[in-house]
Amino acid sequence: MVCVPCVAIPILLIIWRFLIQPLFIKWWQFKNKQKEVMNSEQPAELIKECKNGICTLSWKNNEDNKKTD
Repeated sequence: MVCVPCVAIPILLIIWRFLIQPLFIKWWQFKNKQKEVMNSEQPAELIKECKNGICTLSWKNNEDNKKTD
C-alpha cells in the first residue's frame, strides 16, 4: 500500500502546475503592467538619430529633460 503523501503531493503539484500557476502568472503580469502605467507620467518617445551616415533608434528618457545642478 502507498502512503497518502506519496499520492497527494504529486496530485497537488500537477494541479498547481497546470491550473493555478498559469492563472497566477497572468494575474501577476497584469498587476505589474498596471503599476508601470500608473508610475509613468509620460510614455517614453522613440528618437531617430543620424550621425555620419549612421542612423540609430533609441528611447528618449523623460529624466533627461530635467535640469541638474
